[in-house]
Amino acid sequence: MKNKRFLSLAVAALSLFAGMTALGGNRVSAAAEETDGSSGTTLESNEDVSTRGIFTSLSLSINGGDGKVWATVRNDITIFPATVQVIVEIYYSEEYQESYENMTVADRQATTDLNMGKTIVAEASTNGRELYWEGHMLCKIDNKAWETRSTGTIHCGPDGEYLGII
Repeated sequence: MKNKRFLSLAVAALSLFAGMTALGGNRVSAAAEETDGSSGTTLESNEDVSTRGIFTSLSLSINGGDGKVWATVRNDITIFPATVQVIVEIYYSEEYQESYENMTVADRQATTDLNMGKTIVAEASTNGRELYWEGHMLCKIDNKAWETRSTGTIHCGPDGEYLGII
């Protein structure tokens, strides 16, 4: 009986993993939620991190309004406990740039463990100017290698309103 229950749970977890893999990816817009993080980029922990989690899905989005633009990383799902280190950054430029590497960083936030359902947000004021913006994320899950993702460059007006994707 225990073997059947374990097998059923394993099949359900693998099915969920396959479904989330097929649905994963970046989103271009989302509203910011509760912020969970701290300033800075130093991510150090005394915890012995080993591979524990089976699957983690993070989403990166960029949005604006009320004179601000923000990039949000959300831990959509983590199957089994995992340590999810995240750095989220928001970059701007007066002229279109192909990459955030040629832009100016406006804000950077980091956390040593972004729990499932939580978000971390990097936010900046437009200062009443029409600018180009890009969100960028670095993440490390357990002892795996660091990964990066970017939203791509978007054009926002002085109020943070979306003017288009470049």
